[in-house]
Amino acid sequence: MASHNLAAVYREQGRNEVAASWQQQSILAEITHGHGPGAAGELQTACDLTGLANDALCTGEYPLAEELLLRSLQLEKAAGSLSEQAADWGSLGVVALLNGEIDVAVSRLWQAYRLHGRLDDVRGAGCDLLNLAELALCCGRQRLAGRFLQRTQARLLQAVASQSAQQAHRRLEELRHSAGHLLGRPLV
Repeated sequence: MASHNLAAVYREQGRNEVAASWQQQSILAEITHGHGPGAAGELQTACDLTGLANDALCTGEYPLAEELLLRSLQLEKAAGSLSEQAADWGSLGVVALLNGEIDVAVSRLWQAYRLHGRLDDVRGAGCDLLNLAELALCCGRQRLAGRFLQRTQARLLQAVASQSAQQAHRRLEELRHSAGHLLGRPLV
């Protein structure tokens, strides 16, 4: 678990090669300690599937990322872990967005948002809103994106996720600046 968590930290810092190395160590530890691949040679730990999916996202291997996330989601559903299901739905939404599958991305991100809300996970809900804002921007819906970004910032500040809240604030300011030039008035 420590190797998996280190991989997540390095991924968040943008150090993808180091993250992939730690993720491989996590899988090796899983296999070594008898928790490894099942009868079909598949990983049985959803967190390692998610970690591998994140590594695939970092290298642009979106179909592989989606496949791994769907397998993780199945395991999380079987385990009844709503928080991990919400995380997988959010990641699947990002994959769909990157693939240009707008309707699929909307559906998946709203599923993640609903689950995070049900769990009172304000940080998770804030991340979902941030992704929905990016999706709205891709669709040319600046005002909707602005509203999502305002809600994102509030939720992330409430969750004491200051770095993510700052990211949302920067995106909102960028949007206000670009939209103000285009529209000749404030966005939100």
